[in-house]
Amino acid sequence: MAIIPLVQDPIRLLPSPPVFPTLPDITHSACMTDPDQTYIADSFLKIYLDPGSGKPIASRSWLAERYGLCEDFSQLLCEQVQQKVLELRITKQDALERVERGLNSTPAPLGLTKPEINWVRLRLLELLSLH
Repeated sequence: MAIIPLVQDPIRLLPSPPVFPTLPDITHSACMTDPDQTYIADSFLKIYLDPGSGKPIASRSWLAERYGLCEDFSQLLCEQVQQKVLELRITKQDALERVERGLNSTPAPLGLTKPEINWVRLRLLELLSLH
């Protein structure tokens, strides 16, 4: 008696794998050349531009650190102003005057430079206008 196979060769029954186009390697693309993708506002960069060349006078990592400090401080002050207006039932202008006194104190808060303090002041006003 002859043995008849019930199933054909399973490998031959599988469909061919699809052919996908080769994608370009984007790990070294021109858009990814900066390993630090932290955003730094142009208004902050202007503080540290060399007037002659128009290039920053400090490293990108240092600028990103200082920008982060100033931005965080501005955000904190914005929250504080809003909180004091509600808690003390004072006007926004009164709260801003208190912040101004603090910004002008010696030593400067967080060791900020005068240009950084001016930037924080302007950023705070910008943030408050958004709320």
